[in-house]
Parts: sequence; C-alpha cells; structure tokens
Amino acid sequence: CEPTDKNSSGESAIDIATSKGYGSLSKRLSSFGSGGARGSVQLPSLTAGRRESMRERQQRNFADELTLLTDMHGGQALQELESSGMVLRGAGDSEEENDMESSASESEEEEEDGEDEEEQDEDERRRAKIEDERAKLAKTVGHSDHALLAAAYERWDSAGGNGDKRKVCEALGLSEPGMREFKQMRQQLDSSLALIMRRDRGDNANASEWRVVRTAICSALCPLGLVKVEKSVVKYDETAGGNVEREGESRLLKFFRRGQRVFVHPSSGCFKVGNYSCPWLANFELVETSKPFLRDVSECTGYGLLLFGGRVDVHPEEGICVVGGFARLAVGARVAMLVKELRKEMAHILGEKVDRTDVALADIDRKGVMGVVGKLLCDEGL
Repeated sequence: CEPTDKNSSGESAIDIATSKGYGSLSKRLSSFGSGGARGSVQLPSLTAGRRESMRERQQRNFADELTLLTDMHGGQALQELESSGMVLRGAGDSEEENDMESSASESEEEEEDGEDEEEQDEDERRRAKIEDERAKLAKTVGHSDHALLAAAYERWDSAGGNGDKRKVCEALGLSEPGMREFKQMRQQLDSSLALIMRRDRGDNANASEWRVVRTAICSALCPLGLVKVEKSVVKYDETAGGNVEREGESRLLKFFRRGQRVFVHPSSGCFKVGNYSCPWLANFELVETSKPFLRDVSECTGYGLLLFGGRVDVHPEEGICVVGGFARLAVGARVAMLVKELRKEMAHILGEKVDRTDVALADIDRKGVMGVVGKLLCDEGL
C-alpha cells in the first residue's frame, strides 16, 4: 500500500522516514499489521511466555518510533500509515477494553432507541387526546369542518387570559398565531359589514344554532361545491321494534363531486364519519395528490338546500325537486309549493334589506317570514 499524501517537496512521510534510517520501522509496522488476530506476530517456534514478551517489546519499540515520526512531521506519518493499512487502529488495546467499548456503544444505542420510543408514545397519546377533544366539540356542531373551526374559535376567544387561550390551543391542537390572525381577519370583515349595513339586536339570534350556521356555510358553497354521498352497502339489525339501519362505516361510502369520484382527506374532521342524515355535502377546497381529496366538508340539510342551495326546479309529477340543476331531493307536492312561496318572500325581504341598509330587518319582514325559515332550519320541519 502506498499512501497518496505528500509533503511540500513531493515526498511522503514514509519516504522521508526510510531515507533517514527508519526503514526498519516500515518493516516492523508491516510485519506487526500482517500477522494473526489483533496484529500479533506469528512466531510458532516460540513458547507462549516468550511470544508474549516479544510482542510487548515490539509494541514498545513501535510506539517509541511512531512517536518520533509524529513529532517530526506533525502527525502526517501516522495518518499515512493508518490510511495505507500498515497500522491497525487499536492494535494494542486489550480485548476487554474493546468489549467494554462495544457494550457501552450498544447501551447508548439502546438508550437512544428507548428515548425515541418514549417520544413516539408521548406523541401518540397527545394526538389521541386532541382527537378526543375535537370529537366532543364536533358532536355539538354536527358533521362540518367549517362549523368545527368556528366552534373552536369561539372557545378560544371566550377563554380568559393568554394562559387559558394557550390551554385551549393545546387541547384542540391549534396554532396560537393562527388563531390571532383569524381574529384579526374576523374583526376586519365585521368592520366592513358594519359600514355598509345597519346592525340590529336580533341579527345574531341564531348564532348558537349550528344547523342555521351550517346552512349559511352551505349556501355560500352551493351549488358548485355540492358533493353526493352514496352508500355502497346498507345493512340492518333486527330489534324488538323492527329492522334498524346499522351504523355505517366511512370506508363503505363513496363521494362524487360534479360526477367525479372524490375522497375525504384524512385531515378532515369528517374522515371517519360513516353516516350522514343528508346525502349531500358542501365542499370548499379540492386538492389533487394521489387522489382528488376534499380538504373540508359540511353536511347540508334538506330545507337548507331547498331554500338556499341555488335554483330549484320542482317536478310534482315525480315528487322531486332539483337543486342547482343536478341535486335531486324527494319532496312532496305540498312541501314543494311551500318552498317556492317561501323563496319568493325571502327574495323580496332580502332584496329590500340590501337596498335599505339603514332599515331594521324586523321593519321589512312584517309577516315574520324569516322567523318561519329559522324554525324550519332548526327543527328540519319537525
């Protein structure tokens, strides 16, 4: 083996050592590194005790001459010898020392693995706790990512000081800077609306009615954002009161947006939902990755679609109403006529409110039409 590093004159440290009378060192190093296990010299004719004495003497001479070379050439000779394979690292160490180092290294690796597993377990527990908190909140708002975000914001905003707000963010897995930015945007929108329209005391009468909130969300996203929900298999369980539809599984549902097969994104709060009371969802963001995914969805309501879902075509002979040109809902003739009349009244009231922003809505809606509409949305006609 010939080392490649050279000094400033083009000669390697080994060449210099040989030219100055250290040729015996190269031979000794070669013989010391070419023998049996751990660099021992093979002298089969010697006894075990004499072989050990010879080995110790060679090690001592090797160390002295190597130190001399290191002092002369600033460690270059040692680097060259190691890179050439003539010196084996740790050749003078005992097997016990190497075993101790190996055991220590294995212990360190085991400790690191144990720490990684603990961190992973802690992350899983934290994630599961966040999912549980979100599931509890979702039960109050229904199947809606948008309403869930609104409810999370209301909980964060109603918290006392910064410490309480931080606890809410930790419990629901929210970003504090994101929530503060959310509040600023809300305040800006609120200020803009206040400039163009008069505020009435009863404007937020249904703010805590999440069916009404979901209807407002769906009315903004319909009809282009409508998503059809189809069940591939419907199973029933026999009970004393008759057959009851079995709780559905999310994997058995199929979703179609304008005829295209789509999938609910795993980050959505509705990803694990297996049953929807209404077979129509409203979606805002669609992303294309490995599949077309719906990042957010909100379940619609029947009356919400009929009253605010877009243009409605009534087909009394078939007993259906078509919303937005493609969403078909089974509706009786009487209900269909009621919906048509309500829509006419609402169009008139809201149009006049837009034209006369300084007039209270109650002064325009003298028949109480909007109150009837709110009742339908809250109770779903029951």
